[in-house]
Amino acid sequence: MTVDGASAPRPAKRHRPKRRFVCKLIDAFVAAGWRKKVIRRFCESYTDADFDATEPMDYHVTSLANTMYAPLTGRSLSEDVLYDVGMTRRVCRMVWSVVSPLCDTSYTDEQLFDIAVEYLLNKPAPLSCGGRPYLRRLPRENEWHRSTRAGKEVYEMNYDPSSSLSVDACISQLKQLVPEAAAPTRWLFHSTCWRHALDIMNHGPDHTRGRRCLDFGVRPGFYTTPDVGMAMDWGAKKRAWWREQAAVFVFALNPTGLNHKRTWDSDEWTTLVRSSRMCRVRKNALDDFDVVEGPVCRNPGSVLQTPPVPHPGMHQVASKSDEGDDSFDCLGCIWVRQS
Repeated sequence: MTVDGASAPRPAKRHRPKRRFVCKLIDAFVAAGWRKKVIRRFCESYTDADFDATEPMDYHVTSLANTMYAPLTGRSLSEDVLYDVGMTRRVCRMVWSVVSPLCDTSYTDEQLFDIAVEYLLNKPAPLSCGGRPYLRRLPRENEWHRSTRAGKEVYEMNYDPSSSLSVDACISQLKQLVPEAAAPTRWLFHSTCWRHALDIMNHGPDHTRGRRCLDFGVRPGFYTTPDVGMAMDWGAKKRAWWREQAAVFVFALNPTGLNHKRTWDSDEWTTLVRSSRMCRVRKNALDDFDVVEGPVCRNPGSVLQTPPVPHPGMHQVASKSDEGDDSFDCLGCIWVRQS
């Protein structure tokens, strides 16, 4: 009470920033495999105002996970680094078993970390096939079968890599089946997961779904190789990431009328690949072409310190535009047996 008997005004309530979305974000991290104490401590300074709630939760988990990883980018990615980012030991062991086969490939440590997070977020999600070893119900294993997909005739094979039939023999068989008038002068191959394979079968390649900052340009690309063995090996290294669901596409390339770049000169290739891998600009010269081809970079993780080195005998062809995508004509798909 005041001197004149009137009630004293109540003190204003202290405003507490909203953290309901932050709590949901912490729960999403814990569900993905982070230690709750670590992620709560990391998020203690965040409020709901720091996030756009209209974006998917996976987007925020990926973004914040990269923020947590940023101080550790000077160290080679390893199980210990994953633990230091905040993952539980069990999850670290599981994720490292998926990511380690991809070390010393075309991915940098930063890209491998992105793959680790994608795996924990179940991307790409595996397809259900009712316990069968294959997605497609084809009459016989290790034989090509003609089918119609999206109004176009293609060939499909359910392939068991443990059989005596080599993948080169598979392609030799396909070359005998493709009509001479439709036979391409160039055969190209692309490995992917079953889910993305269905998209390609129905809609064709989509360069925008590729990963940024690989060999040919800062922007995404759709990468293929003229070596079916290389495509199959690449798919084998990714099978754990893809939950054992791998497929290899066979394409014919028809680049007539396209803006087609072949980079073989060592100085030019070194400059362009380094610019692509450094990822410091929104686009570079290679992003203006429809199709780009040249050697594979052997040392993607060290291009900031040393010049890129071409991998002997490893060649790649990438689409960089919608017109480039349309130039890849799908001839067939090898569905690799699920373990």
